[in-house]
Amino acid sequence: MVRTGPVTLMTRHMIVLLGCLLFLAACLSRPLLGYPDDNNRPTPHPWLASAPGEYVRLINRGKVEIQVDDSILASYGKAALTRFQVKLDYKVIYRTPRATAIDGERMLLLDIRYTKRDVSVNHVIIIPTTYSPEAPWKDRLLKHEMDHVAITTDPRLQAMVGSIFSRGFTIDVSAKVDNQQRNGDDKVRIDEFTQEIIQEIESLLQYQYDELDQASRDGLVELDDRSAFFQSLYDYEACKKYLPKSLANVSLEMWNKWVKIDTNKLAAHYSLSR
Repeated sequence: MVRTGPVTLMTRHMIVLLGCLLFLAACLSRPLLGYPDDNNRPTPHPWLASAPGEYVRLINRGKVEIQVDDSILASYGKAALTRFQVKLDYKVIYRTPRATAIDGERMLLLDIRYTKRDVSVNHVIIIPTTYSPEAPWKDRLLKHEMDHVAITTDPRLQAMVGSIFSRGFTIDVSAKVDNQQRNGDDKVRIDEFTQEIIQEIESLLQYQYDELDQASRDGLVELDDRSAFFQSLYDYEACKKYLPKSLANVSLEMWNKWVKIDTNKLAAHYSLSR
């Protein structure tokens, strides 16, 4: 029999710390939209290496992967599919929550300001096993999926996200858990609030994806006027609908300043050879 000595206080602290680190690592390794995580990503699809220059620009900017998965396509009823995820690398500054009363109810409000707001969008284009055109980058289906990538790498998105997060926000941190006031979870609430904004942005982008699918019949037909269609994206009214928190108190005039991008720059962004 091997005898072990008593577990010291220091040892117990180390065990707890190790458990916390493992839990944090599990949280941070969330895969992209159900795809393999960074440690298990498949070998890049060979088509990516043969992409012409104008597509390389979008592939690099959108961190594009191509995967073959019939089951996902069947679940969506699609011949091909582009999925995306918005990522925001951010930092915030804030002070101790301030107490106030609204309609006689005591609330704690937290004023925050983002000091770093670097956004990126990752993409996965999913194709079926039966899709094997001789010249994939000249094929209508893959071109259509790259139009999706162009939407989520639109320079107006970068301008919009930067402007949204350049504003100060006030968030309610007076929520209770088991009837006890939450303590020390301001950072958790800030992270939750930030993810709510990101989810709004993703909803807007998905709406614009759906608009493209409807206008092109899922890529079966060419758009009547490509330039007019893509120029019309980021419409103020549509954005207000899908970004209610992000655009609270944002006027049309302010919005137009946010997303004012030179029309020639936009045309060049979407000028993929057909």
